[in-house]
Amino acid sequence: MGLRPKLSGRTVATCEANPDVLPLLRENYRLNGLQPQIVAPAITADGRDVTLYLDRRIVGSSVFDRCKEDGNFQPVQVKSRPLNALLSVHRPDVLLMDAEGAEAELLPAADLSNLRMIIYEQHPWLLGDAAMADLQNLLMGQGFALIEKQDDVLCFGRSA
Repeated sequence: MGLRPKLSGRTVATCEANPDVLPLLRENYRLNGLQPQIVAPAITADGRDVTLYLDRRIVGSSVFDRCKEDGNFQPVQVKSRPLNALLSVHRPDVLLMDAEGAEAELLPAADLSNLRMIIYEQHPWLLGDAAMADLQNLLMGQGFALIEKQDDVLCFGRSA
């Protein structure tokens, strides 16, 4: 992963809802010589408990029920924290998000005022193209500009 040179002297907080991923995440950071704060519950707009659907074939999960289409997903109840509470505590200037479709709930409810950059993976196959366009318009309406797009990963930035 090679994060150490890029994150030297920076504060890093990582949020991960999938309990199966936490040991891998900790080991990855250890191998990179990093010690970020790891926030284990899911992140939601309002802090409610959520059902997370864990994919047992890979270290993947989503708040969207894919059990009907694929028997490899196992539902588990997890606690969550509100995104705005974490943004208030950690005060990041960059938000990197792969929320497996939950970006449609999180970004519209988030206070993005302290952010200079947002990088997120969009999930049009879960949410539809209209929801993806709405998210992009929301960010542009708050002064962000699309800087780069690679496949379904978008990077928005704005001047400080």
